[in-house]
Amino acid sequence: QVVPHHFIICNDTHHALRIGQADTDESIVVDSRYTMPYSWRSHRQKQHLHLTLNSHGGQWCKPIDLDTVGKVIRVIEHKGQRSTLIIRVKEITGVQKQVIISGQLVICRRIDQKLEVKVVTQKQGMSGNEVSWPLDGGTTGASVVMEHEVVQAVRVRLHGVKMPWSAELPVSGEKVKESKLVKIPMSDRISYLHVWCHIFWETIEDATQTAVIFAPLFVTRSHLPTSLLMNIETPRLKNSMQIEVKGQGQEEKLPSISGDMTHSITFQLSTAMKLSSPAISLSSGMSEQICTTPMEKVNVDQLGHHWQTPPSHVWPYNQLNKIKLDDVKSPIASASKAQDIIIPQETSLSDIQCKETEQPNIDLQICLQQRWPGFNT
Repeated sequence: QVVPHHFIICNDTHHALRIGQADTDESIVVDSRYTMPYSWRSHRQKQHLHLTLNSHGGQWCKPIDLDTVGKVIRVIEHKGQRSTLIIRVKEITGVQKQVIISGQLVICRRIDQKLEVKVVTQKQGMSGNEVSWPLDGGTTGASVVMEHEVVQAVRVRLHGVKMPWSAELPVSGEKVKESKLVKIPMSDRISYLHVWCHIFWETIEDATQTAVIFAPLFVTRSHLPTSLLMNIETPRLKNSMQIEVKGQGQEEKLPSISGDMTHSITFQLSTAMKLSSPAISLSSGMSEQICTTPMEKVNVDQLGHHWQTPPSHVWPYNQLNKIKLDDVKSPIASASKAQDIIIPQETSLSDIQCKETEQPNIDLQICLQQRWPGFNT
């Protein structure tokens, strides 16, 4: 869709904002997570933008020059309360720019389960102020306009009615940890969902933007042309589960895997075939045994919105179903008929007709590696 405006204003905060051209009476409300095309109100006044929280009345921030690409900080003072906004100006084309307005706290999830997050704040040495909201509709929630030194901790629970909360996860202070294994109670209040909680900080001028990211313990990826059965046994709990892992580079997040226990993993090409041997041990402690890559530079925008690059979307898997028979030029292809060229496609286990006869052994190479730089997944 073509937007016939020079600027696209994006409110990426959890609050409604009011924007307008400086030195004019313009005042436009932009709701949370809304985008608005914008043009200058008057060409007689200086073409600078100012903004404020909708709940702050007529207290505007200092004007912002939208011709300068990059990040700037603006502070709004209202009745003794300080609110810091981070404004990112991105160039879309030579004549069009995107203006993204964010707060200092960003909470993301890289797990499939919907979450509800509660922020515990601290003011003047007194704690007990809590604000909560659901984290659904995507991987990253709207940012929170809340000062870095005010945020004390976060708590999380599975989205639902009267679900129990997790323990407090410190975000600032001496008790904060960059990565921590979190136990989120299930509905029965006995079993838990184990996830990693990572905290990253990005310094922008004299402000700090914090990203709290909930990530899975394990992600499985298969480069086989067909699907694969994965059997997960937990001897300590005396239970087991079986999941289907799709092939061609597609990823699956392993569900309900306890981080404080050791699991035994085996594979099958179909239910009619024998289990793989030997079994593979899996536990959260194995993250300390692999070679990890630290994050070179923290960019909260990249962490929250530009991290999904699954191998199934890149070469060679994204080319399997796009090859035209007329474009295949090779000595073998030219000597063959077009209908003899077969384009491989991913097949499911239901498409595999395995007879209950002895099948040949298949050797699999299985590697354990870090999924994202700076994460324990």
